[in-house]
Amino acid sequence: MVDLRNCKEGDKLISKHGETLTYVEHRPEEYFPHRVEYSNGSGGSRTDEGWVGKNIRHETDHDIVEVIPQ
Repeated sequence: MVDLRNCKEGDKLISKHGETLTYVEHRPEEYFPHRVEYSNGSGGSRTDEGWVGKNIRHETDHDIVEVIPQ
């Protein structure tokens, strides 16, 4: 399990499907507090654990499995 609370802007995130995302920012006041950017430039958000969803999780979700600090 990962903990995105320790990430810094620009860290690389690897999804369970092998895609590399970039960590953008931590917004603790948000329901999904971590902003990420996909390789195609689109944005997304994650839980502290790197999950796409808190209660419902799908096999197709790009949950984060590894953090590569910059």
